[in-house]
Amino acid sequence: MTCLVRPDGPARAYVNAEGVTEALPLKVELLDERDRPLAGYSGDAAALVTKPGVRQPVQWPSGPQTPGAPFALRLEIPAGSDARLYAVYVAERDGPEALK
Repeated sequence: MTCLVRPDGPARAYVNAEGVTEALPLKVELLDERDRPLAGYSGDAAALVTKPGVRQPVQWPSGPQTPGAPFALRLEIPAGSDARLYAVYVAERDGPEALK
């Protein structure tokens, strides 16, 4: 779980991960300020990262953007996999300068 992120508006999340696949995806959920799952971003609506790589976008079923309210990310590495999570990024805009 990450610390609380307070973006100025909707943002996008990215991960650096290896060993994830469609069969063994990395699950990404958003939590509110009290660590409660956010509707539309958790449970059945969680994002599943299925491709390994650097700066892989996190895509929830509702779209790529996070809500404008503060949130924390909860990431779950699949049981029984050798997947590794190296970094999590939150960017308020797109482009190469977004992750500086």
